[in-house]
Amino acid sequence: MTDGAYNTLQGLSYGDNSSQAETAQNHAVQICAGMKEKGIEVYTVGFQLDNDKAKATLASCATSSDHNYSATNGDQLKQAFRDIALKIAFLRLTN
Repeated sequence: MTDGAYNTLQGLSYGDNSSQAETAQNHAVQICAGMKEKGIEVYTVGFQLDNDKAKATLASCATSSDHNYSATNGDQLKQAFRDIALKIAFLRLTN
């Protein structure tokens, strides 16, 4: 689980604009792409996101726009997870 913003420790302060944060974000997007290439459906849920880069990261990680959720309050968050649960209710795992 992530907020989509990659903050890395640099000295004694955190910074989300660092090259390390950018590297971590790119790595996350690559992992998502690898999962999707293997046919894994990726759902993302952002909660109270105010960072455009974080929103873009989660959107690019999701399998499609129908797999990307953004919630600003608890009710929307519950609804997002209900919707995902309904979508995967008939999930079938295969080898």
